[in-house]
Amino acid sequence: MVEKTGGAAAARKVTINDKDQVLEVENKQFHAKIANRNNSPFVSQKNSWEDEDTFPIPELLKKGIIEELKWEKPSRIQSVAIPFILKTDEDTKEHENLIAQAKNGAGKSGAFCIGSLLRVDPTIKKVQVVIIGHTRELVNQTYDVLNSIVKFDPEYKISNLLNSTDTKGAQVVVTTLGKLLQHLQGRGAVDLSELRVFVLDEADDFYMDAKKEEEINTFHGFINTKLKRAVQYIFFSATFDTAISEKISAIVSDANQINLKQEQLKLDNIQQYYMKCAKNGKLQFIKDVYESITGKTQTIIFVNSRDFAVKVFNFLKDDGYQVSLIMGGDMSKEERDKQIEKFRAGTTTVVITTDLLARGFDMPTIQLVINYDVPHKKGNPEYELYLHRIGRAGRFGIPGVAVTLFDREEDEGVFWKIIEKYQMKDKVNKLDSPALLGKVIEELPTDF
Repeated sequence: MVEKTGGAAAARKVTINDKDQVLEVENKQFHAKIANRNNSPFVSQKNSWEDEDTFPIPELLKKGIIEELKWEKPSRIQSVAIPFILKTDEDTKEHENLIAQAKNGAGKSGAFCIGSLLRVDPTIKKVQVVIIGHTRELVNQTYDVLNSIVKFDPEYKISNLLNSTDTKGAQVVVTTLGKLLQHLQGRGAVDLSELRVFVLDEADDFYMDAKKEEEINTFHGFINTKLKRAVQYIFFSATFDTAISEKISAIVSDANQINLKQEQLKLDNIQQYYMKCAKNGKLQFIKDVYESITGKTQTIIFVNSRDFAVKVFNFLKDDGYQVSLIMGGDMSKEERDKQIEKFRAGTTTVVITTDLLARGFDMPTIQLVINYDVPHKKGNPEYELYLHRIGRAGRFGIPGVAVTLFDREEDEGVFWKIIEKYQMKDKVNKLDSPALLGKVIEELPTDF
């Protein structure tokens, strides 16, 4: 069922009924400075890659999507976003910008990976698409997705600038923004003369950091002064707020916009619990539940600071617990890559990390997230970060569990502010004892 509202210049809305779930996608201004495209079309959700009008995907790319990634049909955000990525302005014939928001685990990376590959002319052996991630883990993950899609078509080449400086013949480059800027000048500089698409994944993270925001504006300036062609900007994230969208307006003056209402951001497939521990009792909680979760699922434990993440890791390791640590700072990129591979392979099932893995990290085998610390900065709730963290479980609608620990009244107050903001009181339950967590994991439905 598809319902449309609004005239040509009005905010538009499409409601897609998918079995018993309803996704409401609003196409409206994030901020007055970003004009909404007046002729933005709405598409009904298509549930098959074989619909060639909606998904003009070459057969060899389609084979990679289905056989390598096991994506037998498009997710809802993919059904809506890919046609927007391919849409051109009726007058200028240029491809239109897109700002897209969707829940964690909804398939955002698949949407921009497939959509941007469809913008590539495989006969041109120059960079046509740049995809930016905020961490090397996210960049490597996106690189793997792209390589899976193009596996059966030798005409496409993907380059990861974090692991190789070879962009010869590559049509798609994936990297961090800082690394890209390093490669724009000097010998062996990346040739962007054929650039058509610029994708910013987890865009909100870039606009919460002054240095990253400056890098975005620097690259935008490079495009405006050095390139003779229009470049399509694509921004994807699970969360956008008004302040961030105002900053985006410095780059894009108009865009097609897919937006979720605040109450729609809650992740209904994730069972949320909280545990009020005795003072300094959170570490004991982890020890108490370790045996009940090991081997049953893969688990991410989020700690607010790098220093304390190391302390928690050492406490557990010294007591004989098999856990891994993944973080930035002093940890080398080689060691980070090694630990990620061990986690993906299932060699390690419990990982302690900072918010390095909170955004975009995608593993369908993760069914448990533990917030060792409530996400906050100096007592101020980090609302969106909470959603990003618990969204590491329950990818693509798979049932998951999130447990938040606190041993101070201040942290408990922050937790309830977050829950109230997203109207999730009916979704949160008290965990009466650590022993019950294993039972909760065992009872997760498997018929999804």
